[in-house]
Amino acid sequence: MFDSRTASLPALQRSDPNIRVVKLSHGNAVGRVPKLWSDYDSRINSGQTLPGWATLYLHRATSRSGNSRLIAVTLYQTGQYGDSLDAVTEIVEPGSFSARPREMNSHHWSSAWCVSTVTDDVVIFAGQPDPVRADHFTIDAAVGGIPFAIDGWLRDDDFIVLERRLPTPTVSTVAGITSLSGSIASP
Repeated sequence: MFDSRTASLPALQRSDPNIRVVKLSHGNAVGRVPKLWSDYDSRINSGQTLPGWATLYLHRATSRSGNSRLIAVTLYQTGQYGDSLDAVTEIVEPGSFSARPREMNSHHWSSAWCVSTVTDDVVIFAGQPDPVRADHFTIDAAVGGIPFAIDGWLRDDDFIVLERRLPTPTVSTVAGITSLSGSIASP
């Protein structure tokens, strides 16, 4: 979860120790990174991982061929002036009694987000696994009040595909007034 909306950021101390307050060029934002994940991630990456602003998705997924993986999507600050948000996906093969967990793939995604923290209020909700398809998950978000969703798929080659799904516009006319609204349909 990540939120840069001014109205959502009271100056009170956060009670959840997993909440991070991050400085933006125009104010603050909050993000949540579970301690269990940050501890684990730093261990498997020998402490080389940069701390993310927020963990957007952390859940098990199973590819179509049956590969079970732990999927993490983490939000990072990027851009020449630190004014953009990008995501990094990490895929971990779970360990067992005889084998240690193994990072299978890590990939940087910028095109799915297209977000500037300088000009836009951004809220990104915790991602959810698809209850029907074990290889699919969604992350709901809004930038400048406009909702969208990110669809994620675990492929058989241990690669995550992220795609931004925009709202489907609906035009309605009532009493001579035309309005435009949108909803996000499932794929």
